[in-house]
Amino acid sequence: MLYADHRETKDVVSVLSAFAAKPGVTTQIESLSLTNRLIYGFCFHPKFTDNGFVYLHTSGPRRGEGAKNKNCRVSRWTMDRRALKIDHSSRLNIIQWDSNGHDGGGVVFGNDGMLYITTGDGTSDSDVNVTGQRIDLLLSKVLRIDVDRPRGKVPYSIPPDNPFIKTPKARPETWAHGFRNPWRITADRKTG
Repeated sequence: MLYADHRETKDVVSVLSAFAAKPGVTTQIESLSLTNRLIYGFCFHPKFTDNGFVYLHTSGPRRGEGAKNKNCRVSRWTMDRRALKIDHSSRLNIIQWDSNGHDGGGVVFGNDGMLYITTGDGTSDSDVNVTGQRIDLLLSKVLRIDVDRPRGKVPYSIPPDNPFIKTPKARPETWAHGFRNPWRITADRKTG
């Protein structure tokens, strides 16, 4: 079992921990610790037992700008499945966007093998920028991307059946829009 925990110290520390069960003994293992980034959600790649990929949805300050301006990021990490430890050097940033609140936070692989990501409206109050109705931003969305088929230097591609792929000025990653702060997302393994 893997779970995320936030510890309040001088800096905010997010910890991803695992329980390793052996007959008669359960041990807690700190798999990954991040300073000044909140872990909102995580999921395993469908072929995790082969590749060890774990995807994290995090929020924190943009590099060099302090706590005033934040961004959200989905990153791929590689876990040693025996030791249940994540290699810090394995981080691959998949996608990121500016957000100063209402960050969303869900990530899940659908039955189609695509990665679904929830994003909020990027504010901590009312959505005065009406981001939920804008299709040119990554905010207020459920995004759908293919992380198994990178596109050049971009670590993902756009599934050809995404609904806004041919809409002018739309972000092609968009699967659905109009959300204020979708914290979680799940996929039904029977029906999708």
